[in-house]
Amino acid sequence: MHRQRVSGLGAFHIERAGLRVDEGELHHRRYQIVDATYAAREAVLSEHPDIAASVVVLYGEQDAQKELVVYLVSRSENLNAEDLQRFMAARLPDYMVPRLYVFLTHLPLTPSGKVNPKALPSPEIARRRKEYVAPRTPVEETITGLFIEVLQTDRVGVQDDLFELGASSLQAAMVSTFIQDKFNIRVPDTVIFDHRTVEQLTVVVEATLQGNPIH
Repeated sequence: MHRQRVSGLGAFHIERAGLRVDEGELHHRRYQIVDATYAAREAVLSEHPDIAASVVVLYGEQDAQKELVVYLVSRSENLNAEDLQRFMAARLPDYMVPRLYVFLTHLPLTPSGKVNPKALPSPEIARRRKEYVAPRTPVEETITGLFIEVLQTDRVGVQDDLFELGASSLQAAMVSTFIQDKFNIRVPDTVIFDHRTVEQLTVVVEATLQGNPIH
């Protein structure tokens, strides 16, 4: 089965983790090759012991909507988007750290052995292929709405990981602040990093409202 998780490099004809990406191929399906100065991102990814292969592309139709998307094959089931963001943030300036990661069982290749960008799923399609679980309680509905507002997306399941959906640290902090304001409660800022789904945050909110805060 083709496993995908979304727990967001290019240079002209540069070899990436043993896989070559041609500029012309990336014009398909709104993908663009990234300037060679972005090669530092791929170099950092190649240092991670749990990454078997990776490629980063700039995705989006309009300049304001373009975002860096990392497609990777992981050697570990425990690797997630937050771990990768922290790994890269420790080695790169914040503005260079990709926010969106798509986990694949393999990178699609052309017959000549290069990454085939036409076969890469769009970030939105990859998100939606994960089993969707709708909100079941008023608290879950409220927190889901906050996720949707901050991430500017159209749908979030209660078991979707905030960071695998592409949230930055700033967006995570916004979710935490909005939750506290909406429910008139106070929780540690670090809660959002340990409870990253609507389902998990609902447990935190309900426990706090009942006088049994979770830290």
